[in-house]
Amino acid sequence: MQIYLNKTPFSTMKSITHLDIYYSPSELVLAEALLQRFCLDTEGQIGYRLIASENIELSSDEAPSLSFSQGVLWLHYRDLKISSQLPEHYNFWRGQKSRDDLLLRALGLFSKQKVAQVVDGTFGQGKDSMNILAQDVSVVAFERHPMLYLLGLDGRRRLCTIYPELEDLFTLKCADLHNHLHELESTNVIYLDPMFENKSKRLAKKEMQLIQELTKGQVEQRYEMLKQCLKVKNKRVVFKGAVKERLEKQDPQLQKPNSSFVGKTVRYDLFLT
Repeated sequence: MQIYLNKTPFSTMKSITHLDIYYSPSELVLAEALLQRFCLDTEGQIGYRLIASENIELSSDEAPSLSFSQGVLWLHYRDLKISSQLPEHYNFWRGQKSRDDLLLRALGLFSKQKVAQVVDGTFGQGKDSMNILAQDVSVVAFERHPMLYLLGLDGRRRLCTIYPELEDLFTLKCADLHNHLHELESTNVIYLDPMFENKSKRLAKKEMQLIQELTKGQVEQRYEMLKQCLKVKNKRVVFKGAVKERLEKQDPQLQKPNSSFVGKTVRYDLFLT
């Protein structure tokens, strides 16, 4: 199966309305199941067309493409290639709950009051969601980019095949979190990890380079996302950023965090609303 976004460049990904899906006959059932779930979750706003092909060659131009190989969905762009590694990430974190983990501390997983569910507002590759899920905490994740969502949806399928008990504990939605904040009355913890500018002279890993291409524009919107979440009362909001980032200095409308958990390369700022 190969999915083309009508040769749509990354800069206009928000206007995606249709996917062309190329598949080999042996992959039809899996392709249909994945895309039918995709259309349900996007409420039919993004349509698709299935096109049978015995010999599928990946595009090498500016358009990204998705291919299904040996039961795994892959995203290709130029010389970059990634797939969802949710099962691998979950297996890595499973059984680990160290008080040295700054993310878990910021989310309040070591506090006396039990955290039953966390909303991950910027799912991306899902690494942090898998860390949270591995602590027996339910996760509701939001990913607004349709291609990253499709990768995550395929990763979730494979993860729940291995661990069926996670089916009801892990929810992934193709949506923008700020449009659903009114639905979070039963959830007290919100986690945000929007892309931030890489000021290091060292190149990011190829996987992160591709994610950065897909999420262009999110750097400028990252503070707006936080401000929307801070308007919701009685929430614990955790915001991941660069280690030297001071939010109240970057945006005068932002308050100083109630607490900060600072590592060598990143920091987690905690806001209590």
